[in-house]
Amino acid sequence: MKQLRNILKTATFSLLLTTLCGAQAAVAAGSNMIYVAPNGSDSNPGTAAQPFLTLERARDAARMQKGSTVLLAPGTYRRSTTFVLDERDSGTVYRGDQARITGGVDIPSSAVKLVTDPAILERLLPEVRGKVIEVDLGALGVSDFGAIGPRGFRRPYLPAPLELFVDDEPLMLAQWPNPGEPGVPIGEVFDKGPVTRYGEKPTRGGTFEFATDRPARWTKADDVWITGLFANGYADSTVQVKAFDLAKKTLTTVQPHMYGFSSGKPWNTWVALNLLEEIDLPGEFVADKTTGKLYFLPAHMFQ
Repeated sequence: MKQLRNILKTATFSLLLTTLCGAQAAVAAGSNMIYVAPNGSDSNPGTAAQPFLTLERARDAARMQKGSTVLLAPGTYRRSTTFVLDERDSGTVYRGDQARITGGVDIPSSAVKLVTDPAILERLLPEVRGKVIEVDLGALGVSDFGAIGPRGFRRPYLPAPLELFVDDEPLMLAQWPNPGEPGVPIGEVFDKGPVTRYGEKPTRGGTFEFATDRPARWTKADDVWITGLFANGYADSTVQVKAFDLAKKTLTTVQPHMYGFSSGKPWNTWVALNLLEEIDLPGEFVADKTTGKLYFLPAHMFQ
């Protein structure tokens, strides 16, 4: 396995920073220079020899010196909170030479291990047992996994959930059916749920029938989501599953779809997301809140 450069992006990170670099950040003669470095200190004066450590300290200093340029030294600047700029920062230029601002957490290769827990192996598909890798996120200080949804057509934007990057390539959340395969048709709708588009209150989700035995494999999954075109062909939605009734073969969601759940159209289908039981493609991953671990199947580029 070649050297891994893993970056875990957590949902707590949202960077609101407009950066001007290169030729766009030419420094006007006489500009005040403020320096920041990964090995600096906020008790320093912010000079080239004694730089600040944080963007906030540099920002506050720049607010006292209008027309300043903040120069970030090469290195990685890790964030766990939003970096906020407002009208007081108009005119301040931020520059960086090989400076990287990230909300991710590096995963050392020593933290990457093959899954050996019998309870987890039992949940995996037989063909990937002995191949799926785990990372203990709690040991890396990661406890906020974020939320996959609800999201979709005309829903408010949410911070992205936890994401996994390996060698700067994003991995994909495990799903069933797999990408490129047809979704599962929505069967008879027993409760279309509130139609919030027309003012009904989102007091419950919807309930509909499905014609597959696949959910019988998911009885130990407790954070399942479905995505699809649940009514109109232009209104996608991702909602959480409240329960599968395996005897009746019905699915009930936590949230409603804004147009209500419908069936009968070719696009009225669903795909299940975030299932440890459905990791079967190289590059698929799941972050399990119960175990506090991340599981993924290495792609060919890591082998």
